[in-house]
Amino acid sequence: MTDVQTDLDQATKLAFERTRVAQERTLLAWVRTAISLITFGFAIYSVFAIETRAGSKFTAFYGPRIFSLVVIGTDLVSPPLAMSRASRNM
Repeated sequence: MTDVQTDLDQATKLAFERTRVAQERTLLAWVRTAISLITFGFAIYSVFAIETRAGSKFTAFYGPRIFSLVVIGTDLVSPPLAMSRASRNM
């Protein structure tokens, strides 16, 4: 009877370990996505800056600078939020 209880405890420990590793993997996915979207924000700004120098005028309500700043700002906020959520679950 002792062996069954030990195996169950080991299985439970492994289940908790798998859950922890899955949470870490999710956190890394949040960080990876945020970094790639920050890069996307800089790329969008650079492309529109090149077009502006070429003589194009933007008639939209917001320009490429505002759009890029919103994308970058959102992605700078998301990793700390993901870390706070992950720390609550661990």
